[in-house]
Amino acid sequence: MMPNFLSHATLAAVIAVTTLGASCRSTATPDANTGKAVSGRVATGTGLSFDFGDGWSEVPAGTSPFTKVYRNPSRQLEMRLAEASSGGLAITTHGDQMRRGLSVDGSVESAGAVTIAGRPGYRCVVKKKTPTGFGVVVGETVLYTDGRITTVYVSSTGDEKTDHRAEIDAILATLQIA
Repeated sequence: MMPNFLSHATLAAVIAVTTLGASCRSTATPDANTGKAVSGRVATGTGLSFDFGDGWSEVPAGTSPFTKVYRNPSRQLEMRLAEASSGGLAITTHGDQMRRGLSVDGSVESAGAVTIAGRPGYRCVVKKKTPTGFGVVVGETVLYTDGRITTVYVSSTGDEKTDHRAEIDAILATLQIA
């Protein structure tokens, strides 16, 4: 049973990387960025909630494994969330899979185990190649006591702006277990 889960987890990581890579190279039209406006504390339905500022909207998730996607077109930022079983694996195993997947077309700037909202977690910061330069992706995975994990990726949807990292850290700092 374990090899099937690892195979599924690896496949999910590959899908996530493909989708996140596309996010950093976004050529989305304005219609692709529209959705239901969100602001203030929002429960994402993935076990996490965030405090969204002005300009954020929930848009259709589209690509599996993501269950929720939020965008802020004016700030060129995007958040993607996925929830899954941990398969009994340690948070560092999931984190290492995330790190390997994100580094396919980027370079890892930092990665390691952290505590997120009082729970075991993993954080990875990757500089991703875009057609005109580089973007940034910050991924965090949280392990729940019932054996589930939620992974959240916040990324620039084009070249990284000077204040993107501060904005990404600010929204991730509002993370709460819902």
